[in-house]
Amino acid sequence: MKKSLSIIAFLSLLFFTSYSQDNKPEANSFGLQYGISYGGTLNQELGFSGWLNKGLEVRGGLLLSFTQTDNKTGNSDSIYISSGNHISGYTYNETKTGSISITPNISLLKHFNTKSNIDPFVGGLFSAGVNFQTIQTQNIYDNAGLNYDHYTNTMTKTPIVNTLGLSLVGGVNYFFAKNFAIGIDAGVGFTTSITKGQRYVTNITKNSGSNNPVSTYTSITSATDNNVMTYGLNLSGNGGLRFTYYIRTKGSKPKSESKF
Repeated sequence: MKKSLSIIAFLSLLFFTSYSQDNKPEANSFGLQYGISYGGTLNQELGFSGWLNKGLEVRGGLLLSFTQTDNKTGNSDSIYISSGNHISGYTYNETKTGSISITPNISLLKHFNTKSNIDPFVGGLFSAGVNFQTIQTQNIYDNAGLNYDHYTNTMTKTPIVNTLGLSLVGGVNYFFAKNFAIGIDAGVGFTTSITKGQRYVTNITKNSGSNNPVSTYTSITSATDNNVMTYGLNLSGNGGLRFTYYIRTKGSKPKSESKF
């Protein structure tokens, strides 16, 4: 019974607040935003908003994305060393990849006048970002008696990937309280990515143990040039959920004149 009453109360609140404009911000209001979006990777965004006259809004944001994977495999194994001898041990493989993307963006949005707290909008977005990525692969063969050990570690550092993008965006906000909005938006656009620089690969090898025919330590670093430019239509990565709080700034018009 209590659960049913709670649902009815929530729906009633949603119904009555949807058909008024009292919760929307006034002209010259400044907004702080936090958003979560998905466009191949999960992104978080911190941003600001300037609510202008005639339903225009300027948004700026910083999209942050961090990914990390760690794949491990291991199994008992035996290897041939010399004179037909085999030594039992354990083979361990691990591959780690990590990337960080930082993408500033700015957009101009047109909001449509509705006699409710529901606020649809469309507009355009420009973004410019950088992506850093590293890859590490390890292979370890370990004999329980420490008579034969072999270790290799390959670290790959890729060049920075620069991106430029233009997107069409659209969405809808719901102002559930004065100057507080929760909204959804999505976009599709054209993105250019440029990779230019050197790709570094460092190989480290260690051999030890009395039964190992070779006992060495080597470290070799090689570099290759990368200069790649790609184009393609893709989701702009700004599809998701956004929360905004607007602060009325000094110089705003009176409330009766500033609604759009």
